[in-house]
Amino acid sequence: EQAKEVLTLCAQIQINCIDRVDEFLSRGVNDWRLNRLPGLARSLFNDNKLLEKEGLSADATNALPSLLSKVEQLCASLSIYGVPQTLEHGDFQDKNILIREGKLTLCDWGDVSITHPFFSCVSFLNSAVRHHGLSQDAESYIFLKEAYLDCWSDYGRRHELNEAYQIAR
Repeated sequence: EQAKEVLTLCAQIQINCIDRVDEFLSRGVNDWRLNRLPGLARSLFNDNKLLEKEGLSADATNALPSLLSKVEQLCASLSIYGVPQTLEHGDFQDKNILIREGKLTLCDWGDVSITHPFFSCVSFLNSAVRHHGLSQDAESYIFLKEAYLDCWSDYGRRHELNEAYQIAR
């Protein structure tokens, strides 16, 4: 139940920030909107020194440019849905949630960006899969995903939101 509350809180924050995207961008928040992600990926994929420093092998580094068309296709597909781009946490997982006296606080917004909001839910649920053994077909995974998507019901029908989530994933 607390995980549902956390996801709902995140979605509420994101929805409340939709009208403030330009303000966040003017203050230096990373602009990783879907129309910019392929170019950012291209720059990253071409930075061999950084990739090597991060531990990628030469074979892996050489394979990255072939993924650019997939990145472009996914971004284009995701942008078709009516979900507005807004604040995205960047590292949304259980270690960045404080619970004190029944109150939730989402912390460590240091990797925040403006992009598709569903990336936050994907990150949270991926973390639950990795660290807590939750499987993607488990009832609790589906329950949490749907609780998050329910918050976005003003921006699409359930099947559309599920499709957008799958693309974001």
